[in-house]
Amino acid sequence: MQKLKIKSFSAISILILCLFIITSMIFFGLTPSYYADALYEEVPQSYEHFYLDVVNREGRNVIIDSNHKLDDDEAITVQGYTPYSFIFQWKDIEKFVLNYDAEKSSIPPQQVNIEDELEVYKLLIEIEYFPAYYKDITTSWNNLNTTRIKLFETTEKGAINDESYKNLKGSIEFNIDKGTTGEYNGLPVQVNSWGIYRFRYTINNKNETFSDFFIIEPTTEIFGDAPKVTYTTYSSQQGLHNAYTFSLKNEEVYRYIDQSRLVWYVLGQSSEGTSFCLTYEDIDSGKKEFENCANALFSTATRTGQTFRFDTDIEGEWKVWCEYQNPTGSILKSNTQKVHTGQAISFTIVIWLLVSVVVLSITVTIAICAWKSHREKIY
Repeated sequence: MQKLKIKSFSAISILILCLFIITSMIFFGLTPSYYADALYEEVPQSYEHFYLDVVNREGRNVIIDSNHKLDDDEAITVQGYTPYSFIFQWKDIEKFVLNYDAEKSSIPPQQVNIEDELEVYKLLIEIEYFPAYYKDITTSWNNLNTTRIKLFETTEKGAINDESYKNLKGSIEFNIDKGTTGEYNGLPVQVNSWGIYRFRYTINNKNETFSDFFIIEPTTEIFGDAPKVTYTTYSSQQGLHNAYTFSLKNEEVYRYIDQSRLVWYVLGQSSEGTSFCLTYEDIDSGKKEFENCANALFSTATRTGQTFRFDTDIEGEWKVWCEYQNPTGSILKSNTQKVHTGQAISFTIVIWLLVSVVVLSITVTIAICAWKSHREKIY
């Protein structure tokens, strides 16, 4: 009986000790940036002063474990070395949270403002992006035509040798769907959606730190749920005729895909009986729908993605549909919508009509004024 009590007391003591250790870790901030999963080994990030959290669409931090890390033979290389490459599904991930704390890095070089007798520290965080599948990359990251733009910039000033750089700490968010815009090589660019991301941290153009690679993969294989097409009508800016915007009723199914795989097609006849397809690319495609078509409405057209605008001044009847091309080669074909386009009215006629209305309005106004003047003379 005494032995049982001792064993019970020992077990309780061990349990209390474990609870004390766990509580102390939480209280003193010893929990890791990536919350470890009991089932998997945690994959740590390389730096304490600059690291990322990955947030899912429920607003929770994703546990980054060995399931997300690519093997070295698949990972992206940079000038002969191989950082971590983490992979996630776009449909699951909403944003990155970039955390920075300059106090945990080596002391950055100061820039001294002599007039104000201040030291200046400028923190810059940039985003590097390449829209591709990681399996298609066969060269070093440095050899790719990546886009790099400013994501965040802030400046800290203080007395000389006051180490004011330690105040450079905080976090910023990058929403993957919304993305960000900037300028690269003198041209406006937008960075968002699926692709490969890396982030760069500098203070006064020194202390350069790069994040690991974060790969956002689109949904590729879709089973059974074919696109469901609908459309709205609007007035064309090219003439006085109707134009159409086509979209998907079930757009949520195709929201996180590679939009280049969703392709739109047009086939129909003009009022004169001539067959047309959308572009010459269709004529040479070998698709059976275009076997008897020798004419194209346009030389090129924007025809991929969840929406499609159709605007032609050729009068005729047209069938419009889209197809999702699975990577395996299978195709999901949508329903077909039929629309009519009418001949555009000449702008010369429109101008003459407007002139006629103006002349008629002036004539009527003069007649009314003359009539009123005549009545006043009579009275």
